[in-house]
Amino acid sequence: MLVIASIVVVLAIAVAGCTGSAPEGGTGLSKQDAYLNAYCTGMDYHSRAQDYFSNGTIAWESGDFRKAVAEYANASMDYDAAANVYGEMARYAASPGDGAFGDSLRGCAFNLSRASDSFMNAAIALEENDTDKAYGLFEEGQSYVNDSDMMLDRCIALTPEWLLNLTSG
Repeated sequence: MLVIASIVVVLAIAVAGCTGSAPEGGTGLSKQDAYLNAYCTGMDYHSRAQDYFSNGTIAWESGDFRKAVAEYANASMDYDAAANVYGEMARYAASPGDGAFGDSLRGCAFNLSRASDSFMNAAIALEENDTDKAYGLFEEGQSYVNDSDMMLDRCIALTPEWLLNLTSG
């Protein structure tokens, strides 16, 4: 029986810096405010995607592959949206380090989107009783999850000092 381990993405800074700190979008934002706004928007998508992914995992483990397909499809869409927004962070980065942080978040979300797609397709294969195909897709999804875990470690290491200061103050 295939079992998907639940992914819990915990960044040291997570959404704590986003509790009202990011101003609404607009043309008059400073680069730092625009960067923080993009970060917070990305985190919103990422958090929703994580919930969908967890729900997909629960549905998978209970044998409700149809629900798993729907949840993983939603996770994929929100992880893609997060990746796109994190990619925008580079436009507003005040330093190469800030840009690298956004790029790492983008890579993490992108890989989780691909993992969601793989698990969704594996669930479809299981509904069709094609266990060989399902196993291959499951392994592919796990590979994306592993890559994302490595990127998450990099994200934590690259977290801008000023962003950490927002969350501790």
